[in-house]
Amino acid sequence: MDQTIRNHVKVDLHIHMNTPNRLLYCSKRDSGLDVPKVEAIEMNSTLKQGTTLLISFQPATHALLQDSKLEQILQSLAKAM
Repeated sequence: MDQTIRNHVKVDLHIHMNTPNRLLYCSKRDSGLDVPKVEAIEMNSTLKQGTTLLISFQPATHALLQDSKLEQILQSLAKAM
């Protein structure tokens, strides 16, 4: 998905295809285009949804989450980001 987005951005903005991808992902402050990576968006969304589940007040949800080790998985995901 990221490759498709990079190609469309380069074509639409008339940027040469050999331009390093770093230019697309760099922040505007660093003279980049600040294009978000799909992987980062997906990880962020997963963390938000998982956190919402963890703070749920439903007893059944808490019981399921203790067995699934969701909190440990989310911590690992956050460290990877």
